[in-house]
Amino acid sequence: GHCISNTSRCDGYAQCRDGSDEAGCPPRGPNGQYCPTDRFTCNNTLCINKNWVCDGDNDCLDNSDETIELCRTVPCNSTYHFRY
Repeated sequence: GHCISNTSRCDGYAQCRDGSDEAGCPPRGPNGQYCPTDRFTCNNTLCINKNWVCDGDNDCLDNSDETIELCRTVPCNSTYHFRY
């Protein structure tokens, strides 16, 4: 383990490898939102770049940015022909 600043807790960015610094945090934004509208809200309340959704990497640390249900709705880039 390691220590992080109190200001890093519940900021929407995982400083801890397991994302525990973002677990159980209250909503950070208006209307109960956790992330700004230009970022994707993970099920565990982490905020990631929307371009990272359905890119094959577990950026949310809980895999909520790579679910079949979510990625089924994302169109494939024209240079790719198959979904996995």
